[in-house]
Amino acid sequence: MSATNAAMTYYTTGSEAVRIQPSHTLVLIDGGREARSPQSPRTYHEQATSKGHRVLTTPQGILAFCLALAVFVSVLSAGLVRDLKIVEARNEALAGIAVEEVVVQPGDSLWQIAEAHPVAGVSTPDLVSYISETNSLPNANLNVGQRLLVPAA
Repeated sequence: MSATNAAMTYYTTGSEAVRIQPSHTLVLIDGGREARSPQSPRTYHEQATSKGHRVLTTPQGILAFCLALAVFVSVLSAGLVRDLKIVEARNEALAGIAVEEVVVQPGDSLWQIAEAHPVAGVSTPDLVSYISETNSLPNANLNVGQRLLVPAA
């Protein structure tokens, strides 16, 4: 570690150096060497803009963050609205549908039972959910001999 003016300037060995400016700000000097004289080091803003990089001011950064957050919330909201519409369409297709009782046979699964009892306009995964909800099943495990209410085929 060396110091040219012990009251103002501090250096570290290695790839980075930090200088305490009279304005009480810290300036990171890339590569452990100053790009200019010790009295007037280049600021981060000067270095970035000289390389063609755009540096955002604090208000611009806050605005960019708010815009990104708004886009994220919009996409999330659109997905939720779409999911609600799908659920409503499924419920409408299954409302008032005739049901029949089936007895679970060895090797049966909810998926196989749903495929064997199709409903127009309702996907197999939605039909599996409907059968599970209608019969208050805690999980997808079925027992041989168990009775289930399913859409009439």
